[in-house]
Amino acid sequence: MKAETIAINGITLIDGTDAKPLENASILIEDGKFVRIEESPVERFEADTVIDGRGKYAMPGLMDANVHLTDGLSLTNNFGGIEYLARYEGRLKEICEEAAQLALKYGTTTVFDTGNAYRPIIGARDAINAGKVVGSRIYAAGAIIGQSGPFTRDFMVDARTRATKRFADRIDALWEWPGLGGELLLMDIEQVADRVQQHVETDIDLAKVFVTDHLVSSFQNSTAYLQFSERVLERIFSIVQGAGLKLVTHTSSIESLNTVVELGADVMVHHNVTQQVPMPDSLIEKVAAYRGWGAPQPTTNRFQHGMEAIGHGWARYGGGAHRYNLERLIEAGANLCLATDACESDTDRLADFSPEELQDRPWDLGRGSVYWLRAMVETGMSSHQALRGGTRDVAIAYGVDDKLGTVEVGKIADILVLDADPIADVGNVARLNTVIKDGGIIDTAALPDNPVATVDGIFD
Repeated sequence: MKAETIAINGITLIDGTDAKPLENASILIEDGKFVRIEESPVERFEADTVIDGRGKYAMPGLMDANVHLTDGLSLTNNFGGIEYLARYEGRLKEICEEAAQLALKYGTTTVFDTGNAYRPIIGARDAINAGKVVGSRIYAAGAIIGQSGPFTRDFMVDARTRATKRFADRIDALWEWPGLGGELLLMDIEQVADRVQQHVETDIDLAKVFVTDHLVSSFQNSTAYLQFSERVLERIFSIVQGAGLKLVTHTSSIESLNTVVELGADVMVHHNVTQQVPMPDSLIEKVAAYRGWGAPQPTTNRFQHGMEAIGHGWARYGGGAHRYNLERLIEAGANLCLATDACESDTDRLADFSPEELQDRPWDLGRGSVYWLRAMVETGMSSHQALRGGTRDVAIAYGVDDKLGTVEVGKIADILVLDADPIADVGNVARLNTVIKDGGIIDTAALPDNPVATVDGIFD
């Protein structure tokens, strides 16, 4: 229930900036924004709702720079993906809303969905913004430029041999609208430009381009093909950024990363993933000097050791050269922000996973944000750097730091109240006492309030 005013008194505030923690702070929230923040005020702040912050800690709501609120994991699996799409076709907007609620339940108040079926994700975004549905704030990219739908080699190799053509065509069209699929790779530069222009004129908040392929199932992610020529990429970048949108890239090789840095990408997701080829020192230096933001996806030591113990393919994703690349990027001072690639997996899909796969699973919505913080500290970041990476730095990367990402007067009141110090241990971000979004206290115990994919409660 949203209170007219909320006061938090006597709390230790970690505001998301470079400032040291503010002890015995009082925070006043009114009309959805922070209106007063003081250290040791003479009198406690009064409000409709007063929270006793003594012995507790406050920080900005977490932000995730890279999610897919439908189940991208199942979509890359022939059996799980087809089952998922058949089961939830017609309910994908509800799936996106439920996923946004799972993120919010665990303290992620803002997510950037960098690729999804356009109408479901925009519908969920608008319902949350209008206050019709509770959920994490969504910024949406819609379809990904150069990526085809779920029933193509970009997701499931032989899926069309296991489903009807009409169903497969219908689903692919949802993910490719307005015509951004693999056919772009066969078009001349003007045709590509026309399609991209149509895309930026839709109701999207950001745009993402596949610089390298997504043939995950085809080749176990052991290759990386450049999808567009550099001159076509340069044209795409010009159209997207000329429309005032942030441009996000998917890369998976040394040369593709080098290219997008030179072209000026705003956010580079999982840019530490280079098919186990170590980044040369010259590229590390170039990325570190670059104004844009990397959104790496680390794994915790516990998850990584579990994957290695059972010989799972995901051990390759978070370990080896990918871990080494990230260690060097941190050491070089590169701009890095929280990104999980998280999605909402249904309970049947999760039931097939081993205990090792479920432990610190980086692709869990909401909880994955805490795993990211832990993993980044284990990889070389300080707790303070990691917390900024999960709050202020995401806001800077996407150009919304004028209203989100820190606890400062005048900004939107997204704030977490914790029962333990996240500077002492970033894992304490999981010790949530209260989640406030848009100046309202969230009943996290009630989320998700319309269970769809989580109907049997496996997430809890």
